[in-house]
Amino acid sequence: MNTLENEEFSKYERRGAYHWEQISHSIRHHNSFVSARYDTVISMLEGLQGKKILDIGGGDGALSYLISLHGLQAFITDYSHLGLKLAKTEFSQRKLDAVAVTSSAYTLPFSTGTFDAVVCSEVIEHLHYPIKMLEEANRVINSSGIFIITTPLRFTEKPLDDTHVREFFQSELLKMLNNCFSNVKIFQFAPLALFELLGIKLNILGGRPIFRYLFNTLTLYMGRNPFKCTKLFNHYCLLIGHGYKRLVSTNNSNPLYSQKL
Repeated sequence: MNTLENEEFSKYERRGAYHWEQISHSIRHHNSFVSARYDTVISMLEGLQGKKILDIGGGDGALSYLISLHGLQAFITDYSHLGLKLAKTEFSQRKLDAVAVTSSAYTLPFSTGTFDAVVCSEVIEHLHYPIKMLEEANRVINSSGIFIITTPLRFTEKPLDDTHVREFFQSELLKMLNNCFSNVKIFQFAPLALFELLGIKLNILGGRPIFRYLFNTLTLYMGRNPFKCTKLFNHYCLLIGHGYKRLVSTNNSNPLYSQKL
């Protein structure tokens, strides 16, 4: 797992705890696309108040923080020491405790059946052995637990983001999840047209990302996040899936366990 295991996630070195800026109330720094993703993940944890939730690849802890605000016990794992250090600092500044553990996504340091839910948001596209992570996630979920995943929808042969090992079509992700979980459902989320508008900067306005400011205003002050308007568009940029605990073999003799995709 080159990006997550062989080196620190470079964005933390360059940008610090940038996910916290993306969930802030700053018109300039907020990211309505990211906040829509986080809100959707948290909505899928409804009814689990007081339960243990594992955030695999949780990095600087912004998503885990939002999970904890909804009455859930959030645990963070990540291979990035810097990411987890930033998470602990941000939690401490808010006088909250963060259970943050340095760990590979392939070998989680928890007993079988520890968690009521496992979240894996924008991680699988960085992995060389995604099924190995999925089976390990299934292992630490309890008998009625739920697994929630988000990942960019594939559009090109080569990933558009050079930190991604592989991106997935909906059918590809569904096939992998069905190997490890039961009652799997996947849907497309976040309109692609709006996502493309986020990066547009207008020279006549000093090169400012005017659409980002507009979307942030709608999200923060009007409660209308445009990225949640999933029924008004035909093309989307994100896959969100979930499934339930399934009994699978998680030993090295299982060909799925070591499969490289």
